[in-house]
Amino acid sequence: MEILIFILSVLAITVLVWLANKILPFKICPICVGVSGTWVWILAGISSGLLNVENWRMIVAMAMGAAVVGIALGQFGRRAGGACARFLLLFCRLGRPAVRIWNDGGRREGRGAGRETKKLLRLTQHGKT
Repeated sequence: MEILIFILSVLAITVLVWLANKILPFKICPICVGVSGTWVWILAGISSGLLNVENWRMIVAMAMGAAVVGIALGQFGRRAGGACARFLLLFCRLGRPAVRIWNDGGRREGRGAGRETKKLLRLTQHGKT
């Protein structure tokens, strides 16, 4: 559910900024504000205790990373041309799996942990904890 809320928030903020760009004398990147604005309100919700940290931490971390990569592509990509964009694309493609492996200890849910849990349950049922 959290990811759906995140996506809808990014879309809503992006559309609002896109509409504001039609009347503002200066232009703002709509998707940049959509992603950044979303992770700002998520952090505010976590800090105030309204949002559960465990449910939102990965989403906010990925959104913050996306904002940094977007800024880097926008600023450095213009100067370095295609080489910078290719480097950042490679970095993003390798970074996401690395974060997933680091976050769950190299195991996906359902693998490994299920066997350990079943073994622990058997031991506790027989009083061998």
